[in-house]
Amino acid sequence: MKQSDMYGFSVLYEEQPVQMGSFSAANLCKSGKKGQEARSGGLLWRPGGIEWGSRQRRGGSVVAELDEKLARRAMKNVTAQAEMASLRITEAAPGRIAFVIDAPNTVANYHGSVHGGFLATLLEVAAGMVATTLDLNNVALTSAVNFIKRAPVGPLIVRGEVSHAGRSTIVARCRVEAPDGKLLTEATFTLFVLPPEE
Repeated sequence: MKQSDMYGFSVLYEEQPVQMGSFSAANLCKSGKKGQEARSGGLLWRPGGIEWGSRQRRGGSVVAELDEKLARRAMKNVTAQAEMASLRITEAAPGRIAFVIDAPNTVANYHGSVHGGFLATLLEVAAGMVATTLDLNNVALTSAVNFIKRAPVGPLIVRGEVSHAGRSTIVARCRVEAPDGKLLTEATFTLFVLPPEE
């Protein structure tokens, strides 16, 4: 096993790199050398920054809002497990986050749809990420998850929004949608605000 500290957080990986969302913490550059550009999950990484490659038009207008600093901070909430490898942030703004993920067959239940535990994990990750966009270190206190429709294996859209940010708690509302925008699962999380990380 090797360790990467490229973005201020550690990721352990084996021969195949674990892709942390849009930022491949283990393999930004195929050559393995820092200082070269690489493409990962729709983002173009260059020494000095990350650009939203697939969402930017030639006139400079951006389709989706993506704050690089917030996206990097939010990625600290993503667990380093194989099922999360395809996670790509599509929106990051103060109090708002959105990402897409390809739910693999390994998270399917015996009905062939995405297991509720995996959906709850995605929602909790979104809640933690969205609180982090406000620079609030946090941990989940409570959650209320409502499963609306079966979630098919494959691409899913996950959105999170802060509805309350107090001194000691944050309330985040999160949802999982199908690619066509249909609501599949929704949740409300109460998060406890922790002291800032050093």
